[in-house]
Amino acid sequence: MADVQNRKRKSLSKISFRGVDAETLLNMSTEEFKPLLRSRGRRKFTRGIPKSHERFLEKLQKKKQEANGQKPAVVKTHLRNCMIIPEMIGSVIAVYNGKVFNVVDVRPEMLGRYLGEFSITYKPVARRNPNGNLPLSRMVSLK
Repeated sequence: MADVQNRKRKSLSKISFRGVDAETLLNMSTEEFKPLLRSRGRRKFTRGIPKSHERFLEKLQKKKQEANGQKPAVVKTHLRNCMIIPEMIGSVIAVYNGKVFNVVDVRPEMLGRYLGEFSITYKPVARRNPNGNLPLSRMVSLK
């Protein structure tokens, strides 16, 4: 019993993106964040951010300021191809999947990925027997 109490508690792993810790990432601008991305992301930001993405980022910043330290209000979007950048961390975004808006809470682990990756567009098929839980290929005849 004493061993269990004396055992050190596992510390939570520090969140980092490509060797840069979360606190530094929060203070980074998009230009400072660009070299940390993979080639597809660097190319996207080098060519320029579309106006629709800029308006979306402005909405996110506005909702964050209105929140006053609490969880910001949900911002709906159809921009599935919008890449997650440090300015978005802590925001709550509803991403459209073609039918409904799926709510996504943006965390530091999501940096460099697209919003569409967190809002699945199809319903996974459960291949099951209508009379039982086993897949059809695993059914055993009872004869």
